[in-house]
Amino acid sequence: MSARSLFDIGQAAMGGVNWRRCLDYYVKAMKKILEDDNEDLVQTYFKIQPEGELETMPNELLAMSFRNITALFLKPTKFFTPVSSPEAYALIVSLSAPSNAIPWPRLANASTFRERLLRMSLQIHASMTLANIAWDAGDPATAMKNFTKALELSSEEKDLFSPKPSPGIELWISTGFRDMRDKVALLLNTDPNLRDIRDEEVKRSVESGDVDINKVHGLLGNPDGCNRCRAQDVKLLRCSRCRIVPYCGAVCQKADWKSHKLNCKPWD
Repeated sequence: MSARSLFDIGQAAMGGVNWRRCLDYYVKAMKKILEDDNEDLVQTYFKIQPEGELETMPNELLAMSFRNITALFLKPTKFFTPVSSPEAYALIVSLSAPSNAIPWPRLANASTFRERLLRMSLQIHASMTLANIAWDAGDPATAMKNFTKALELSSEEKDLFSPKPSPGIELWISTGFRDMRDKVALLLNTDPNLRDIRDEEVKRSVESGDVDINKVHGLLGNPDGCNRCRAQDVKLLRCSRCRIVPYCGAVCQKADWKSHKLNCKPWD
């Protein structure tokens, strides 16, 4: 059975609210692509990248399957945990490894630009998923370690991601970074001095040396640029209300306000 057919069974199971069958077949689809040389590593599901609300969804079948798997481990659904689904969780962990340590030869040996972009995107998303799993479990220190790992991975091959992400896999990763960065900003004062640690557990981790807060902040930066247009080659200013979300100017901030105001909380 082809990877696409396995994925379609997973999709049908999702429609039938059979979450276990859904997860199992997404994992089967991923492993089919990762292990079978007859499967195109970067094969796409749709002929043309979907637009609108679906523009942040990757079109590569391997990434689509992974996106759906990881969503089942996170809030608001959180149907599965590392304990209840060890095989799927092990897959997530394996893809968070550095490029030279990925246990999937086809992915580790990626050579074309599209293959390398796919590999890096899976690595970054895997690390951010582990960060979010830790976050949901009330372990912000571990979450920050994994988020830092994701940021470090993204800096390994900077040529893979353009300053203004294209719809699809690039925007998928860019949006994930933005969401995770917003969570980290709840823990850290965005002031360069970083004197106000918002969470006691993170504070203890910083004091013990387990988390290098300066390194985290240095990597954090503005990897996605302006929250609206993604521009990076201009001076970015943060929202004056929450002091977290960056914009290139008033035009983009005003245009983005409708969506941003839902999560914009006054900085106190």
